[in-house]
Amino acid sequence: MSKPAAYVSADYLRKAAELTKTLKLRTYELMDIKPGAQLLDAGCGPGIDTIALAKLIDNAGHVYGIDIDIDKDMLTEANVLAENENLQDRITHQFAEILKLPFDTDQMDACRAERLFQVLPFSIDKEQVVDELLRVVKPAGRIVLADTDWATASVDFENSNFERKLMNFFSETMRPNGYAGRQFFRMLKQRALNNIEIEIFPMMVTDYEQTPFGDWLCSEAIEKGIATRVEMMNWKETLVKYNDKDEFYCTVNMVLVSGENI
Repeated sequence: MSKPAAYVSADYLRKAAELTKTLKLRTYELMDIKPGAQLLDAGCGPGIDTIALAKLIDNAGHVYGIDIDIDKDMLTEANVLAENENLQDRITHQFAEILKLPFDTDQMDACRAERLFQVLPFSIDKEQVVDELLRVVKPAGRIVLADTDWATASVDFENSNFERKLMNFFSETMRPNGYAGRQFFRMLKQRALNNIEIEIFPMMVTDYEQTPFGDWLCSEAIEKGIATRVEMMNWKETLVKYNDKDEFYCTVNMVLVSGENI
């Protein structure tokens, strides 16, 4: 499978993980992990979270990490990391179809998906994805969903109207589902899950290089006719200047929603 425009590398995911440590730890807490737990990390990437989860279970438990078949090296890296941590017996990494998971109904004690929904292709019905995740979770088992609401992205830039146009373009075009975070509460409420909780995690970034608003945004905005080359050159030069002076500022909200399966 070819990599989509919204593809992110393992290196990007590792850097993003540093910014989302608090949120990650909270997702683990909300999974309510017990001895012998069977856990699913949907969209596991290079194994950052499967490794962390494997350290929270005993030898009777198991962590399953699934990802779509885009970057074979990603799961290879995850397996190497598991071996380096001597956790390979507690973890299985595998490719899977997100709408046809290779697990039995009611197999998992808990499931998490972090920043998965925003990169799912336009063609995949996100409601069906939630249903499939819930299918494999036991009654009273936990589902924990975390993702970005890119509509909340804000960059300090001299022309706020232009900045808003770029942020809307990023949310609606450069992310297959840029508003994923805001949708989870409604989807879990519609399925009548028990004990639904919702939490907001603001992410502040003061390093321009750690945002997706550099060369990628510039090239896409020019190609799609959202902005001229001159406008995007000014965008980049201004933000680089701020960054060089330690004045760059960007923020976005991540939304964390959890509940108990019925």
